[in-house]
Amino acid sequence: MQKIDTPIIGYGYGNASRNKGAADGPLFIKKFLINKIDTSWQTVLSIKSDLTQEQAINDVTTICKNLAHEVENCLEKHKQFIVIGGDHSSAIGTWNGAAKWLENKPLGLIWIDAHLDSHTSSTSISKNIHGMPAAALLGFGDPKIAKLFKDQPTILPENLKMIGMTDYEKAEIDLLTKLKVEVTNLNQIKSNNAYDLILNHAKKLSTSTDAFGISLDIDAFSPEEAPGVTTFAKHGLDINSTIQALKKITKMPNFIGLEIAEFTPCNDINNKTALLIEKILKNIFIK
Repeated sequence: MQKIDTPIIGYGYGNASRNKGAADGPLFIKKFLINKIDTSWQTVLSIKSDLTQEQAINDVTTICKNLAHEVENCLEKHKQFIVIGGDHSSAIGTWNGAAKWLENKPLGLIWIDAHLDSHTSSTSISKNIHGMPAAALLGFGDPKIAKLFKDQPTILPENLKMIGMTDYEKAEIDLLTKLKVEVTNLNQIKSNNAYDLILNHAKKLSTSTDAFGISLDIDAFSPEEAPGVTTFAKHGLDINSTIQALKKITKMPNFIGLEIAEFTPCNDINNKTALLIEKILKNIFIK
């Protein structure tokens, strides 16, 4: 049986998207991979909660602090990690954990997503926290998530690269434009093939930061190929070229981790999305 040595951390939470089904993502993948890939799961985090916004912000704060500690511990021991969610509020915990491990040295992040996830509680109509993690990492929004461990931003704007966006609101792009975050929408990517773009971002971050990682929202791919998500987009990145780029990146010396977010098993069709995640993990982490 093929083996993935990189430890996996599950983020079993979905209420930041008000879809409890997303919380089932990591445990579903863990069971789905049995008898297919030998994997090493460090833990699967979960928390009892309801669907109210008031509860969600406290839940996200608690579970993301726990996730951050798991990521930090993983990096101390293994130097790389995989996080599988759960909704994309996971990013608040994942990359705060990486930042803690770096001890205030610069952290780089490639954000691959159909959405910008750059709302704050004052700009979001839905108030769903899974639409806020990128803003929180940049230091904007509710202090509970924007200042999880410290007052300074977790990631500086010049060290965040965003790819594949098709669906977002004006307030989000206004914030990112003001901060001069580099954003490449899907319609700016020829044939939806972001191979060169992803690699170029990685090469720059590998020299301008002490460590960098990738946050991949599975809805960055088309709903025909990845239906098991919370929030659909009409189109998506080319899967094979994206995987090939990520495979090269994970071999770079200061690459530290991959986060896969928004897998929602109850929305999947014939296990298409679960099979896609299996394909991603196999291609990237099996040597």
